Amino acid sequence: MNHKKATSLLATASYDMKVNIWSDRDFSLVRSLAGHESKVASSDITADSSCIATVSRGETIDIDL
Repeated sequence: MNHKKATSLLATASYDMKVNIWSDRDFSLVRSLAGHESKVASSDITADSSCIATVSRGETIDIDL
């Protein structure tokens, strides 16, 4: 992920079937991920911000590199 020199990223999972990735520097939106067919229940980012895993209520798991 190209996150414009952010030291860390934050992810929010939501019921609109998207995950938003935010910069920890200024809390600006870096990227919005869509693709789940039901509500996103959880997300996690690797320590180096190179990969994010998401899981939905529809019991699907997505991994974005």
